[in-house]
Amino acid sequence: DQFDTCSLDARWGSPINPTGDAIFKVDGTRLRITVPEGATHNLWTDNKDAPRVMQTADNVDFEYVVKFDSAVTQSAQMQGIIIEQDAQNFARFDFEFNKTLKAYAATFSGSDFKKRISVDIVNPADAVYLRVTRVGDTWTMEYKGIGSGAEWITAGSFKNDSLNVTQAGIFAGNVALTNQPAPAHTAVVDYFHNVTLGPLPAERPLLAITTIGSGSVTANPPLSQLTCGTNVTLTANPGLGATFSNWSGAVTGTQPTVSFLINGPKQVTATFIGSGNYVLLPMTIKP
Repeated sequence: DQFDTCSLDARWGSPINPTGDAIFKVDGTRLRITVPEGATHNLWTDNKDAPRVMQTADNVDFEYVVKFDSAVTQSAQMQGIIIEQDAQNFARFDFEFNKTLKAYAATFSGSDFKKRISVDIVNPADAVYLRVTRVGDTWTMEYKGIGSGAEWITAGSFKNDSLNVTQAGIFAGNVALTNQPAPAHTAVVDYFHNVTLGPLPAERPLLAITTIGSGSVTANPPLSQLTCGTNVTLTANPGLGATFSNWSGAVTGTQPTVSFLINGPKQVTATFIGSGNYVLLPMTIKP
């Protein structure tokens, strides 16, 4: 999911918000999961209160990649991937900050848990992409930063053949420490990719404009600044020798200026008629 719409895709079902105080938002380019300051939102044996979005997953070999556009910088914030059989049997893989930035993984079976991976991430810029791979009973956690030269860094691997996977998803959380409330945190997710299903689809723009004939269209605010909930005004500008005909697609009509609400990806076509050809004749200007 590229999260390039204005609401959560149906594949995720309803967001899971155990304590009722988390906020989920899709803004046209990213998913945001926000937990407030104060109470703990965690994935542990005694509470599974972290807000999350989950979709159906097959119990096969897989490779999941999530890209975070947010950082964990306070004790104790977390964001990561959860893979589960059911509410009592699951695995979590996350970036977390608890005095230091770590790559962390644990598996849970009823009231029992096993810490599988806990390693310091020396360079915070590396905590952007998180990858979880399962091949047979071997699970591997990796991470990397941004850039063409960035390489996957292996946080660790472990054996686990007891988890019969039914769902996978993304979570955000925070944990209160001694004499310190849990810090607020917003996990900002650029995309979630099941690599075994093929390439990640290209991200759709919130507004795509096509012109037919000789003319152009200006947008206010500009297309690069559009977000969900924005009212945009389009103005059709005929070329020399052409006239504006009509709008089609997400809006219709014959007026050269139209306004509408961005509540999801939209496509608009502006049609101009006339040849667009013109002749410049020689002129003499006399005082």
